[in-house]
Formats: sequence, structure tokens, C-alpha cells
Amino acid sequence: MQGQVTPAGKRITFELPKAIKRAEKLTLTVKVEGTTLQNQYPLWVYPAMGATATVPSGVTVVRQFDTATREALARGERIVYIPEKAAFPTNSIEGFFASDFWCYPMFRSIALHHKKPLAPGTLGLLIQEGHPALADFPTAYHSDYQWFDIVMNSCGVILDTGPKGFKPIVQVIDNFDRNHRLGLIFEAKVGAGRLLVCTADLKALQDKPEAVCLLASLVRYAGSEAFEPRTEIDATALSKMLDAKIHLRQGE
Repeated sequence: MQGQVTPAGKRITFELPKAIKRAEKLTLTVKVEGTTLQNQYPLWVYPAMGATATVPSGVTVVRQFDTATREALARGERIVYIPEKAAFPTNSIEGFFASDFWCYPMFRSIALHHKKPLAPGTLGLLIQEGHPALADFPTAYHSDYQWFDIVMNSCGVILDTGPKGFKPIVQVIDNFDRNHRLGLIFEAKVGAGRLLVCTADLKALQDKPEAVCLLASLVRYAGSEAFEPRTEIDATALSKMLDAKIHLRQGE
């Protein structure tokens, strides 16, 4: 019936092709026989990968950007930094999947007037879909539903003080009022070392196959010859951007 959700009366089951050995985006097409009516639904399929991603030799995954991490970078090591949600950088915007309303300043003033929490006010993701860091994580250049839990457990680090032209691998699009350069996944050469940052708490999402898949793709990239960040950022400047004091975020 128009205007309502009506059960179709059938449960769809099917076997996936045995040829699928890696994560893929599939499309389910449902048609009404004898008519031109049809609809399509995206499906993301992930291989069984165990409880967590295997970290390649020569790569270290850290949860804090502290003195030990900076010293490891100074020695020329490869570091993947994935902060805990409770210790996300204070210099950041809270992650939120849905795009903001059309006029952030107006809704911000209304929220402040009524003493309500402010919405993050971001506008989705801009993704370098061909980047090798995402080679094993199927994605388009924009947000889609395989990013939902990842984004909702993330933050966008404010990278305004980064080098000119610095482009995150996955950028959070800010609204026109603030217009910050926000990074969700980005890389940099730090001294003799190489750093890959993901400010989604993937470690806390190991019950989500998409999070396990993304983490596996990132650490595999960090251990490969392709991991050669072009942008160099001073460790002191990076420390300020990734200031990660444990704090309560707005609304908690």
C-alpha cells in the first residue's frame, strides 16, 4: 500500500559465488515479474578474517601519539596510529554519518538558545577511492553505508595548520561556516619514519566485519612498498594536531 511499509511475503536467501575471496560490493536487484518495476540494494561482502587483522612485520599499531611513538618515528619505523574513542584528539570534530541541515549557523544558534548539544555539522566523506591504503576495502569516493559504524565511532582531526595542499586519504567534509580541513584517515612522513593515522576506533569495532576489513587494509598498506607518504610534517606540529588528552566529548 502506498505510504506504508508492506511485507513482500518472501524471505530472500541465496548463496554467494565461491569465487569471492576478498571484500566486494555487490548489487541485489529485486524485480516484480511481468512488470518493469525493480529496485536495487547495495551489499558489501567481507571474507572471514578472524577476530582481528594481522599486523605485518615491521609495522606497529599504537593507541597513543606519545613520546614512545615519536621516538619510534625518529628511528624510522612504520606506525599506524588508531586512538581510542575516549582519547580522540581534542582538536577535532565529532564523527557523525548523516549530513548536516542546510544552515549550520542557524541550527547552532537554536541549539545554544535552548541549551541543547550542538550537532557535529559535517557533510559526509570525500575519499581517495583509488588510494592503496583502501585497496582491500571497497569504497566509492563518497560516504556509503559500509562507513556508518566506522564514522559514528570516529572524529575528524582539524588539519588547518598542516602543509599547503595536504590532502587526507579520507576527508570529512565540513560545513561552509567552519570550513575546516578534517582528516579521518591520513598519512605523513615524520622525520625518518612513516605514519598512517585513522581516527576511527577500529579496535573497538572488531565485531563489525567492515571495521576488521578496513583495519586489515590499512596495516597491509603500511607494511607494503607503496607506503611512501609524500607530505612531511614536523613531529612537534603533528603533536599539536593530534593532542589527545582524555576528555568527555560534548553530549556525553
